[in-house]
Parts: sequence; structure tokens; C-alpha cells
Amino acid sequence: MVTQKQKKVFINGVEYYKEESENRKTFSRLDQRSNMRVVNVFSAGPDSRLHMESFKKSIAAFLCKEW
Repeated sequence: MVTQKQKKVFINGVEYYKEESENRKTFSRLDQRSNMRVVNVFSAGPDSRLHMESFKKSIAAFLCKEW
């Protein structure tokens, strides 16, 4: 997995650090009140279509074996 260098991004006047990898984006910022770092992670979930195709294949194999 290739990770890019952090970039500064300003959203509504708030400074975020943006980091990207293959299928994941991370936004982090420093919360001024609590003095803690807030991190938001956005990642692509598994493709449900691939799960459906593998399910269909397993059902077809099961039915062929039973008949």
C-alpha cells in the first residue's frame, strides 16, 4: 500500500492534514478546546457485487453437486 505525504487543506477555515493511500483517505485536525487530534478516516468498503457473484457461484456449485 503506497501512502502519500500529508498535505495541508483548509475547509471552512479549519486546517486539516490530508493523507491518501490506495483506497483510504485520512483527515486530521487539532481540536483547540480539548487540545486533542481528531481523525476522520474514509475508506472504500468491499464491493457488494463481488460478494453476490461469489454467492451465486457457490449456490450453483451446491445445486450441481446435489442434482
